[in-house]
Amino acid sequence: MADAAGPGLVEQCDAVVTGADALLLEGGLVNKIGTLSLALACEASDVPFHPLLEALKVELRGEALLRPSEDRDPSELSPSVEAWNFYFETVPESLLGRLVTDAGVVGAGELRERFATPEHLLAFYLQGP
Repeated sequence: MADAAGPGLVEQCDAVVTGADALLLEGGLVNKIGTLSLALACEASDVPFHPLLEALKVELRGEALLRPSEDRDPSELSPSVEAWNFYFETVPESLLGRLVTDAGVVGAGELRERFATPEHLLAFYLQGP
């Protein structure tokens, strides 16, 4: 199905699983455009929304590599019309269900707490869970 069709099909699902590009320190999840509308459709239909991500994608210092407002070249959308072009958006933490990660199935706050420092993250990957 096309990405834009997802929200209209949520009511037929038991749960929705999507990827994630970053879990923000201040809350929320960054992912590709369309993820927010999917999460909102899940909330409206009472369908669980579960992002998948590696612990490596937990932001550690409040300086995310991905910012949803990062503008891209408008000519990618149209060479003749003024356009606003961006690839990422933020899904508020209130819309997230449990996160499916390489560190287990956890809440967003729990994941951020577990990997609050680079040392915690390094220990996890070097020593295992």
